[in-house]
Amino acid sequence: MDKLIHWGIYENEILSKALRDFKYRGAIGFAEIFSDMLAKLVEPDIEKLRKNTIILAIPASKSRKKSRGYNQTELLAEKFFKKTSLPYFSDVLIKSRNTISQTSLAGRERLFNQKDSFSIAKPEKVKNKKIILVDDILTTGATLSEAARVLKEAGALEVTGLVVAK
Repeated sequence: MDKLIHWGIYENEILSKALRDFKYRGAIGFAEIFSDMLAKLVEPDIEKLRKNTIILAIPASKSRKKSRGYNQTELLAEKFFKKTSLPYFSDVLIKSRNTISQTSLAGRERLFNQKDSFSIAKPEKVKNKKIILVDDILTTGATLSEAARVLKEAGALEVTGLVVAK
């Protein structure tokens, strides 16, 4: 990952509760609020970003998406796209291997857990592009780093992680 943009700090009690409600308890209305915050962070650079930047979301496994009924990062990316008009593709970065929930793992275990868990379905969409990679929370960076590695191997010029909290 080349850059990281984040809005808040996860240790903030109110923000961490809102993120947990968004991620685990079906409070999908937070996607609108969080995407507003993220859009304001990139607003000063939006014209420059429009030239060669696309939005991707960290994908969830099919089983995780099915059990929750949604993928919170896709909701966040869709709302972010509507606010910025940057191109968004939900079918490019794919979760190619199921992983254990990161919440139960220590730092080094998180890195191994994510290794080779992503693939690129449409490399032509990322080749010679700058990527804004949307996720909800950054803890160790294992998920974003692994996704960024795969995107760079597919020809992405730059990968910027965009998260609500770290």
